Amino acid sequence: AELSPFEIKTSIPAAVSAGIAFLGFCGTVLVQIAQQKAKIDALSERVDKGFQQVDDRIDKGFTQMKSSMHNLESSMDNLKSSMDLNSRLSYLEGRKAEKDRLR
Repeated sequence: AELSPFEIKTSIPAAVSAGIAFLGFCGTVLVQIAQQKAKIDALSERVDKGFQQVDDRIDKGFTQMKSSMHNLESSMDNLKSSMDLNSRLSYLEGRKAEKDRLR
């Protein structure tokens, strides 16, 4: 099964041509894979940013809720102090009226 010189001369360029075509196909496939990976990476980054925005909004909401609770507690303390002062004032006014009656 020896090849003649003519067959060798024609089969080598055909093999080289087929090899080049195969390398071209592999290159095209690699470019397509790289493009798809870039799309996936960009989408992944957008999803991560979306989750970060949700986390930031949740954190902001909790911070506002804590601030509102603190303000409510402060208002309740002020109301209690006012009620205590009104109670004492009423008591003192009652004592003064009693003293004035006794005079």
